[in-house]
Amino acid sequence: MAEPDRVLELGDGAGGWARCGLWWSPSMADEAPNPQALAGGDPLAHDRRSPAPSGTVPLGRIGRLEASGPGSAAELLERATAELRQRGCATVLAPLDGDTWHPYRVLEPGQDSAEAFAGEPDPDPRWTDWLAAAGFAIRARYVSSLCNDLQRRRLTVYPPSPFQLVPVEHLAIDDLLEPIHRLILNGFRRQPLFVPVSLDGFCRHWEPWRSRLDPRLSLLAFDGGEVVGLLLAHPEGPQEGRRAVVRTLVVQPGRRWAGLGRRLLETCHGRAAALGYTAVIHALMHEPGASVALSRPYARSFRRYVLMGRSLSG
Repeated sequence: MAEPDRVLELGDGAGGWARCGLWWSPSMADEAPNPQALAGGDPLAHDRRSPAPSGTVPLGRIGRLEASGPGSAAELLERATAELRQRGCATVLAPLDGDTWHPYRVLEPGQDSAEAFAGEPDPDPRWTDWLAAAGFAIRARYVSSLCNDLQRRRLTVYPPSPFQLVPVEHLAIDDLLEPIHRLILNGFRRQPLFVPVSLDGFCRHWEPWRSRLDPRLSLLAFDGGEVVGLLLAHPEGPQEGRRAVVRTLVVQPGRRWAGLGRRLLETCHGRAAALGYTAVIHALMHEPGASVALSRPYARSFRRYVLMGRSLSG
């Protein structure tokens, strides 16, 4: 869902202004998030493999946040939460542009702007404080890590692997979107707030990213004819040779593919070094999580983000 159910815009006549998008309809998912699970202590505990119970109330989402200052932000959030409560929402998350296939999260304030990189969440970091003042609390944390030593390798030895790693530059990638889509649904189904999307929806989401990828760094892993692993990476900006960004790394669940994530990451690092990149960013990982554990031996955390929420009941 790219477009909100409603766009809320405010102007106070004295130069103050604010706007946001509101979502309360079910997402483009095959199943909607379970807002009752989100209303508890752990907003991300819902097992996405189980369909949401019928009759559950909608999950409110506030995204595309903009404001001229704290006063305008406070009024906007007051009106936004009142609207979502009127629409029957018991819980609201922000910033979240409908679902996690679209922009969400906000950078924690107080971080060095010199370390910013292209593709980070856009909202002004002051929204963390503005949302807190409106009764929102941190519901999830995320981190980006930086690897400066692209030759680092782990010493763990795994048995001979059944899979083959192939750079995207050697593949007709558009012919593989169906198995890639299937892999992503399997690999990410337990990720916080993950929304299963149809193949058509996935192809629409893929198209704008296709031209950004570096096909020499991006990799697919095959076990026989089955796609069982994927790493997508792109240059940080239009200039090559500085930093690359790993945006997606997913492996088919199961013991058979143990160690595949490490191999994908180390292969990407080695190819990046050979191509003149000086560092690789492991971007926007849920903390704690498997991606953070995989990244930790190679990289240091250097950017942090949050997703915030509050109950609307009572």
